[in-house]
Amino acid sequence: MKQTILLISFISIAFLLQAQNFSIGPTTGFGHSWIDHINHFSYAKFSRRFNPTWNAGFSLIYTTKKYFGLGIDIKYSAEGDKAHAPNYVSGDIESPAGTAIYYENYIRVPVKFIYFFRKNTNTVQPEIYFGPSFGFSTSLKGNFKNDAGNNPQNKSEVSHQIKNFDFGSLVGAGLNFKINRSLSLNTNIAYYQGLIDVLKDYSPAYHITGYNGNISFNAGLLYKLNY
Repeated sequence: MKQTILLISFISIAFLLQAQNFSIGPTTGFGHSWIDHINHFSYAKFSRRFNPTWNAGFSLIYTTKKYFGLGIDIKYSAEGDKAHAPNYVSGDIESPAGTAIYYENYIRVPVKFIYFFRKNTNTVQPEIYFGPSFGFSTSLKGNFKNDAGNNPQNKSEVSHQIKNFDFGSLVGAGLNFKINRSLSLNTNIAYYQGLIDVLKDYSPAYHITGYNGNISFNAGLLYKLNY
C-alpha cells in the first residue's frame, strides 16, 4: 500500500511537470492535533489538552486557465495527542490520574482539488480545496505523567499501540497573494479528519479506538514555472 501510493504520487508529479500553469514551492505550518478517542467503557473519560503540531515540505500545484486546480503536497508532519485521564479504580486494577501524550510523526501526502474564486491574474486570489490525505509514520512515541508529579515516564516507543498508516480527508480555505509575475505567497487554514482507526487493539480489556485530527495554519511560496 505504501509503495503504491508513493508511486502514484511521483507519477502525478511527473504529469504535473509537463503541464502548463504549474507552480512549485516550500510550505510550512503550525496548529493543534489530537486523536478522537471513542471509549467503549463509561469510566474511560479523557479530557483533551492543546497539543502543538507543525509541518514542513513542498507543494506542487497545477491550475487551469479558469478557476480549477490540482495540488499535491509532500511534507513532514509532527502530530499526536495530549489528553488527561482521571483516576480509576476497579477491583485490583488502579489507574492514576495523569496526562498521556502521543508523539506521532508522519510523511503526509495530501491530494487537493482546488477551486479559485478569481483568475490567477488577480493580485489576491481566494481558494477552497478538499481531498484525501495519506500518512506514513516515521516515529511513534508516548509518555505518561501522573498528577502527583512522581514517577514520570520518559518518551518510549509505542508502535505496538498505534498503526503506521493513516488515511483521512482534508478541507481548507486560503488566499494567494501575487508578489510578481512568477512568485506568489499562499496562505491557508486546513482541517484534517482521519477516517481509519489508528489505535491497535493491543488491550481488548480497554478496547479504545482513535482517529487522528488536526487543524493548521499554513504558508508557503509558489514559483510559477510556466507563464
